[in-house]
Amino acid sequence: MNTRILLGSLALVSALGLFLSAASSPSQAKPAAAPNPSGKYTVDTVHSTVLFRVKHMNASWAFGRFNQVTGELSLNTASPEKSSVTVTIATDSVDTGAPKREAALKGLEVFDVVQFPEATFVSKSVKKSGEGKYAVDGEITFRGIKKPLSVEFEQVGFSDTKMGVRIGFYGTFMLKRSDFGMKVVPEQLGDEVYVTVSLEGTQTEPAGK
Repeated sequence: MNTRILLGSLALVSALGLFLSAASSPSQAKPAAAPNPSGKYTVDTVHSTVLFRVKHMNASWAFGRFNQVTGELSLNTASPEKSSVTVTIATDSVDTGAPKREAALKGLEVFDVVQFPEATFVSKSVKKSGEGKYAVDGEITFRGIKKPLSVEFEQVGFSDTKMGVRIGFYGTFMLKRSDFGMKVVPEQLGDEVYVTVSLEGTQTEPAGK
C-alpha cells in the first residue's frame, strides 16, 4: 500500500476517534447557581396558617386557628440582620369548629375583638441560627398588651411558580394567657398556649431592587 495513503488513513481514523470521544464526554459546564431567595414578600393569607393549642380540663389538647393572617417578609441571606418580619392576625377570625366557643373567645374576657381587632408581631432583630434557620426577636401585641417574643423560623422552601416566586417559613412558640389579661376559667383552660406559625410569602421585590 502506498505509504502516503496509509498515513492519511491513520490520520483520518485518529481524528474520527477524537471527535467521537468528545461527543460522548459529559459536559464540563458548571451547574447553574441556586436562585437567591433574598427579597421582599407579602404573606399569602390563603396559604399561611396560625394554629394554637391549650390544655382543656388538664385532660386533653383543645385546638384552634386564625383564618386571617397578613404581613410582610424581608429576607437578606447575605446580611441576615437586615431581614425582618411583620405579621398581623385578625382576632375575629378565630376558628375552633364550635360557634359557641368561638363567641366566648371573641368576648370581653378573652380576645375582646371589638376593642382589639388585631394581634401583631414585629421583629426587632434577626440572626442566622443554622442552615436555613433564623432567630427572630421581636414584640407581640395582643389585647393591647406588648410583650417581647423570640421565635426561631425555619425556611421550609423556595420556588418560582406560575403564582409567582414563593418562600415559606415555619416556627413555634409559647405564650401565657395571663400575661395578656386572659385569666378567665383557669380551672378549665391551661395558662400556656402553644402556637404554630406557617407563613408562605409571594415575592414583591427581588434582591438588589
